Amino acid sequence: MAADLTQSFLGKHFEKIVVAVAGAIFIGAVAWFVVMREPQDDLLRTTRNIVEDLEKKSKEKVDLDQAIDPAERMALGIGRPGTTANDIDEAVGAESAPYEIVVKTTPPIYPAKAPEVLARKFFLPATVLPVQEVQTAVGYGVTDADVPRAMAQLQTTTVTYSDIAWAGCVGKFDLTEQLKHYVQPYLDADQEPFFIKQSPIIVARVDLRRRQIRPDGTATDWEDVSPSTSAQDAGLPPPPDDGKDVQAGGQWLQGLLKSQPLVRRTPFYTIVSLGAGQTVQSLADTAEGAAQPDVASFLSRKPSPVPAGPAAAASTGPGAAPPKPAAASADVGPDWLHAGKTGPKPAEGPTVPVAEKEHVYATLWVVDPNVLPGKTYQYQMRVVLANPVWSMENVEPAENRWTLTLEGPWGEPTEPVTVPELASFYFVGTFGERVNLELHRWIHGQWFMVPSAPSRLGGPVVYVKRRAQIAVPGTNETVVQDVSLAPDAFLVDVIRNFPYQPQGRNRPIQTNVLVFADSQGNLDRRVEWEDQERARNDRRIRKEGPAPASGK
Repeated sequence: MAADLTQSFLGKHFEKIVVAVAGAIFIGAVAWFVVMREPQDDLLRTTRNIVEDLEKKSKEKVDLDQAIDPAERMALGIGRPGTTANDIDEAVGAESAPYEIVVKTTPPIYPAKAPEVLARKFFLPATVLPVQEVQTAVGYGVTDADVPRAMAQLQTTTVTYSDIAWAGCVGKFDLTEQLKHYVQPYLDADQEPFFIKQSPIIVARVDLRRRQIRPDGTATDWEDVSPSTSAQDAGLPPPPDDGKDVQAGGQWLQGLLKSQPLVRRTPFYTIVSLGAGQTVQSLADTAEGAAQPDVASFLSRKPSPVPAGPAAAASTGPGAAPPKPAAASADVGPDWLHAGKTGPKPAEGPTVPVAEKEHVYATLWVVDPNVLPGKTYQYQMRVVLANPVWSMENVEPAENRWTLTLEGPWGEPTEPVTVPELASFYFVGTFGERVNLELHRWIHGQWFMVPSAPSRLGGPVVYVKRRAQIAVPGTNETVVQDVSLAPDAFLVDVIRNFPYQPQGRNRPIQTNVLVFADSQGNLDRRVEWEDQERARNDRRIRKEGPAPASGK
């Protein structure tokens, strides 16, 4: 009966039950897709972000400190000391805030930085020192070089010789003191100089300028003296056309280093026969210029012994050979060549260790072959150095990075020097209404002298020695040529029986005085008694012949 009732109920309501179940499924599906879709998207998005962050951190290869935040560090116990009983009591009693402590004391998270390297700075020398104690020499000579303004010329079968008048200057340049101006900026910056293995003082050129002193004591403006030989002809390296051409500039600097002895001496004519006057070579002595001071010794401030020469190295034992003498002419020339040094003078070559108080000087000289006899001149010299920090980065001041050379200041003017005349006269007596003159003329390396040449007052001195036999300098050849012995003078008047008291005499004597005008119209006088003494002395000296010539 029950079975029948069940059968009857299912049979009767089966379709309704199926419809109800289908409706419930449909309602659930609608609820799932409509109500729950947004939370599901949020969950998927969050998951995707987490995955992307992990992948990004994985690619950056960050360490643990960068991957976790302070709260995670606290939770994991990273960077915290072990828990003690006091920590538990404080935590239970809420007397501390471990989380806040961790947050405040954990350093900020940032990527590690590479160590910062400070750029090295290079400093221009604070100053370039002036040339000191400039000395001058004047004279005349014979040269076989091409001369634009010769005093006289001698044509031979092979070559033309020219007479020139010249003036020259020799000065000193303090290498040790200059080195201080190179090194000091690096010491102030707590840096080691970059040129520790080699002294950086390179002379690029030596400049000379002159002015003429007039008879009234006034002077002309300063004018530059051009060398008689170009740098190219002398074998010196020419400076680059473009100061920023690193390759050309480097070759120029290397050329300067190799030719310092030539650079320190401006090229001049090779004199094959000398006239009166001291030569520039004799003023400068035979020294090739002092060697560079040693930078390492300078920085250490400890005196270093000068390397022993042959004399110091000689054995002193019994039977040993006597020590060799010092270099020739070691005590000749200006005092500054030997000041502060012991032993032979240093020459170009190995560096010489320098003691703290010792100074090493370089010899500088320039010759001016374009002066006029009888004129008075005054000179100034300066040295031009190669820039030791040329083309380097981080040069201070930056605008001097591409400056090739540094010009020093002009030195003090020299004492005025007068170039000797090639022809001179001496008032040695009177001959009626005429005056009697002794004439001397230096030409082509020899003196021609006429002991008596009567001349009229009111006119110039004119005298020519016809068909004189002139010896060709350095050869056995002679050339026949007329020689003018006429000085550039105009005879004005004679004061006869003038009372004159010579130096060293107690009473005056009676003598004649000649009044004449020079080439510029300036009146001057000659005393007969004085000129007779001068003529005798000069004739004796000039008969001995000129001093032996010396080359460059």
